[in-house]
Amino acid sequence: MTEQYTQIVEIPTTNRDKAKLIAGIAFVLASLAFLIVGILKSKFFLIGFGVLFMAGFVLIQAFESAASEYVYSISPKSFAVSKKNNAHNTKRIAILNLEKVIRVERFCDVVSKGDIIACENSGARDVFALVYEKERRIDDETTKYGRLLLTPDDYMLALFNENFGDKPIIEAEN
Repeated sequence: MTEQYTQIVEIPTTNRDKAKLIAGIAFVLASLAFLIVGILKSKFFLIGFGVLFMAGFVLIQAFESAASEYVYSISPKSFAVSKKNNAHNTKRIAILNLEKVIRVERFCDVVSKGDIIACENSGARDVFALVYEKERRIDDETTKYGRLLLTPDDYMLALFNENFGDKPIIEAEN
């Protein structure tokens, strides 16, 4: 097996996100008409210009912030997940030390508040949950766990099995 492996999971743009972009552009263009009328006729149309321009700007930003792909990278000591949005900005979502990973299992639960979602649809069949130790307090012996939801390919699952060795890993189903 390799020392480091990177998997890219592309997320298709939804019709809802496309509608946000189209509506945002339409609002910005309509605001230009209000600007022209506001300059030539009445200053009250400048309020309409501001409202339409800001609404268009917000809708365009909502489209650009939607995820377009997730990048999973595994090395012998760590696992990293990055998110790329429609504006092609990449943000690191999580870096996990593989020593803190408890198990990798097929996800068949409900998404809770603390879960990190790095997949298109958490209800899909090929989603796995990487359960890791979030914090450990020695004084009262409590441990908090976190989950990272992802859609690894078969090779990534094989690397998980190789890296964890003695820890329980759920195998991929055929």
